[in-house]
Amino acid sequence: MPTPAPDVAALDTGLHTPRRCRVQFPQALTTLDYRIPAQMSLAVGDLVIVPLGTKNRVAVVVALSEATDSPLPAAPNPEILYKTVQAKFEHLPPLSTQHLGYLDWLADYYLAPRGNAYRLAFPPKADFYAAIPPEITYTATSTAPDSLSVKQSTLYAEIIRQSGKATKAELLHHSQTSTVQLRALCDKGLIAPSNWKPSKPKQQLAPLSDAQNTALAQMLEDLGQNRAAVSLLDGETGSGKTEVYFHLIAIAIAQQKQVLISIALL
Repeated sequence: MPTPAPDVAALDTGLHTPRRCRVQFPQALTTLDYRIPAQMSLAVGDLVIVPLGTKNRVAVVVALSEATDSPLPAAPNPEILYKTVQAKFEHLPPLSTQHLGYLDWLADYYLAPRGNAYRLAFPPKADFYAAIPPEITYTATSTAPDSLSVKQSTLYAEIIRQSGKATKAELLHHSQTSTVQLRALCDKGLIAPSNWKPSKPKQQLAPLSDAQNTALAQMLEDLGQNRAAVSLLDGETGSGKTEVYFHLIAIAIAQQKQVLISIALL
């Protein structure tokens, strides 16, 4: 499990230039800068958990403000408020600079978002999702009286509607209320905080036709024998060649194997 960062939010006013790190998410997102807690030591290549929107996400450290070789530029505004790195994965080795350089080259060569290339470096057996701390949500503990204010009633109704399956930020956003109403409901004993971890979404693959299943079976035979083989799918645009690849990829991942997709336009 990752080592949690110390709680220094009360001390960090943002009125100084904090220690920063730049992270790359393993998806098609731009890099972002985060504040490093005073007692946390980070290096380029470390895997960390950082807040993004209303969720916590896994990312790779790609630059540091205190680095001597390629430091981050000074903050454009020293009063800017940076979000804080939440945790560092202590049980996973960092990505080497050579590995990061190769991933950067791979993204440039295939004209792909860097985050997509970085996703290939994540070990398939490492369940990053399970390591992300649960979000804080609120659930109703008793029936609301008629004496609630309009905003309190709106927030209470949203909490009932979400049934403990929304973060604090999402509850306040959807109900257009604030922490004032949230604290009031807690003080009245009407709601209580609880931990919630959203279920990992599952992607459903489209069913294959008889011809697609025949092609898939042939490629699976090669895959099962662990032999190098080249398969050519012959079909018009829109005939479903990519769907066959999707099924093959899903089977390979289920077998704890990795897949690299390369598309060449001739």
